[in-house]
Amino acid sequence: TYGTGTDLLNRRHVDTDAKDGLLMEKYPMEGFLPFSDVIVRDPLGKRVDASDIPEGAVGVVTYGTGVAEALRAQRKATGGDLEGFYIIDTPLLSDVPQQLAEEVLPKLSAVLFADVCKDGQHPYATTVTRLQSKRLLPSNWECISATPSYNPLGTTLTFTNTDDIIQGLEKLHRNQSNNNALRSRGVANAAERFAEEQQ
Repeated sequence: TYGTGTDLLNRRHVDTDAKDGLLMEKYPMEGFLPFSDVIVRDPLGKRVDASDIPEGAVGVVTYGTGVAEALRAQRKATGGDLEGFYIIDTPLLSDVPQQLAEEVLPKLSAVLFADVCKDGQHPYATTVTRLQSKRLLPSNWECISATPSYNPLGTTLTFTNTDDIIQGLEKLHRNQSNNNALRSRGVANAAERFAEEQQ
């Protein structure tokens, strides 16, 4: 069958028209990648160390073909409210990578888990549950997954794609805007009550 793994092995480019070769990198860059580690890409799609993620950043946590789709989403989202997110590639799916829990998530103000598997069968359901039970998720998070339907052989029709990731990021942005508006109203209401009390 033609699955996400086969699709990823056949991909060479983030932008197939430009034939950029950006998916032809060594994985990992050198040596071996411990199960506890993640691979981070900055808002320009370049690999960086997890310690380079600034406080308050937005992250897309994904794996496999989701990494290529997130890279495409970075390119498509330039110039808007969604610009500037980090991609966190988690090769370990059977548990929460230690570096994700201890080093990456504490820096993020919002995170989108973009799972390439179908809803109900996706590994990030377990990941999110484990992180939430330990109170390690930021208050603004979402999890998306592939369409829960049959995928015709030889296609990537139902795979998690660039538009799914952008829609997930838009929802994160709306959540943040709503939270900020609620906070502002709460501060304004508190200021009004304080002014009334002072009279």
